[in-house]
Amino acid sequence: MGSYLPRLSVFFIRFFKVRVFCTKFSFEGTVCGQPLTVALIFCPQKFYDGYIVADIGDCTDTEIVIPDVYNGKPVIGIDNEAFNGCKEITSVFMPDSIVIIGEEAFANCGITNITIPANLFYFGNLAFAYCSKLTKMERH
Repeated sequence: MGSYLPRLSVFFIRFFKVRVFCTKFSFEGTVCGQPLTVALIFCPQKFYDGYIVADIGDCTDTEIVIPDVYNGKPVIGIDNEAFNGCKEITSVFMPDSIVIIGEEAFANCGITNITIPANLFYFGNLAFAYCSKLTKMERH
C-alpha cells in the first residue's frame, strides 16, 4: 500500500479528472467476508496503477460492498458524486485499498452506516453531505 501514497500526494488533485474508459463490474466474491456488490462502474486511472468506482451503474443493492481488486489492480478510490442521490443505499463497506473518497461521493444518500479504511488519504468536501440518516461511521 505504501507505494501508492507518494504518487497520490503528488497527483490527488487530478485524481478524478483523468479517465481512460469505464467498465461494468461483474465479479462474484467477498471482501472481509462480505459479498461483493455487482453492477458498479469502474474507471482506470492514467496516473495510477488502479481503478476508481465511478458510478453505481444499474446496481439496486441497498448494502454496497466495494471490492479491493478489479481486473487484477487495486480499487483505490470513489469518484466525485459516484453515489450522490442514491437514497436506497443504507450501508457501504470499503476495503483497505481505498485511499481517496471524492467530493460529494455519497451526498444525499440514505446511508445509515459506513465502514471506511483506516489508511484513508483524502476525504473530499461534502462527501457525506445531507446524509441525514447517517448515524454510524466506523474505520477498520
